Amino acid sequence: MRLRRTRVRLSAWLRSAGPRPSALWARVDPATPPGQALDFAIDRDQMTDAWREAAVVMDIPSNASRLTFGIDTANASTEVTDFKLEVVGPEVAPTGMASLALPQPRLSAE
Repeated sequence: MRLRRTRVRLSAWLRSAGPRPSALWARVDPATPPGQALDFAIDRDQMTDAWREAAVVMDIPSNASRLTFGIDTANASTEVTDFKLEVVGPEVAPTGMASLALPQPRLSAE
């Protein structure tokens, strides 16, 4: 995985209509248990019928084997466009990541 020891931002534009807003999410799985990192943007990005950009920023540890991401549609009709995954520097703060026993990466300012 080329993203190990980096901080990444996953973003997309979403528009949803339904009983609950849709959410962008990302998960990092380690090569060996225990632990994983998970971030749902639903608590930060409340989707409406207008287009809004949602983003998840998380650290990818050195033992990461997989980055999985998607949209939780929450029983809503959801449109998505412009998914983007980019490496960002340490000046970009991680979003509401919940981490379980993952070693923190050493980020470089490259």
